[in-house]
Amino acid sequence: MKKTIIVKLKPKTSFSTPIRADIVFGHICWNIIMNEGEKELQDFLNYFQKTPIFLLSNGFVDDYLPTPLINNKQEEGEKTKKEKIKIMDIAKKIKKANLLRVSDFINVCKGDYDSFNKVVEDDYNDFLIKEEALMKNSIDRNLGKVKEDGGLFSNQEFWSKNNYSLYIKILNEELFDYFSIKKRLKEIFELLGYGANKSTGKGFFEITCIEEFNEFDQLSGNYSISLSHCILKNEERHILENSTYKIELKYGKLGEEKSFSDNPFKKPLMQIVPGSVLNTSKEYVGEMINLIENKNILDYNYGFLIPIKLNL
Repeated sequence: MKKTIIVKLKPKTSFSTPIRADIVFGHICWNIIMNEGEKELQDFLNYFQKTPIFLLSNGFVDDYLPTPLINNKQEEGEKTKKEKIKIMDIAKKIKKANLLRVSDFINVCKGDYDSFNKVVEDDYNDFLIKEEALMKNSIDRNLGKVKEDGGLFSNQEFWSKNNYSLYIKILNEELFDYFSIKKRLKEIFELLGYGANKSTGKGFFEITCIEEFNEFDQLSGNYSISLSHCILKNEERHILENSTYKIELKYGKLGEEKSFSDNPFKKPLMQIVPGSVLNTSKEYVGEMINLIENKNILDYNYGFLIPIKLNL
């Protein structure tokens, strides 16, 4: 039986890497290698190449979700001029907000745009997070002192007093349990650290709860909104017609010990960002893709889609 769970994360330290579905998936893969080895990982990836065992969202500030990128375009003759102006004004208000409370997000997905007349925009413009660029010294290990050329560099760090929520839609509960995904998430966030600079104490979270989340189950619609960075398969490209979306260029890099290889950098990839509204009623889009010469290393690029009813 398919179900959605929510994983709540409380930051214990600052963190250098945003919580993203594709990066969390990469951590799960490394955890499998460390505990069970390459063969278990290949079995795991083989399932995902055919049909994903589960879908991951990006991590969002607790009780918030991304604002749907709703197109203001109106269909001629379907509404009065007054109705069109009202809907456009509400859509503009939605567009200014970067994040929405879960309750308002659900209302928008149901097509209830009137709820935004009660929204205070300033509440949504607070990212609830502090981002800093910290300057650090690069040490010449042969001389034991700061390098004269290129000895200063910056690192991005995020600080937050707020919890984060990661949503997981389980499509195959038997395999989800077989690969011990809940246990691996606890190891990653609580014991090993998440993202860049975890060896220096960054990226540690406490998982305060893992529980079922059924708010999405009540939704149905003619479009879908993505909760994760993703791509489209070639046969899905037609979905972009009449969709409202943004794209972002990702420069990926191999993790753990493979980050020290001769060429740890992956091919650049254009991804659709969370909040994009796609012209489809599919449960998910995207696929696993290869971005380096090693064909056994795959990138997670599935889009976790939520139905949204558009009346525009």
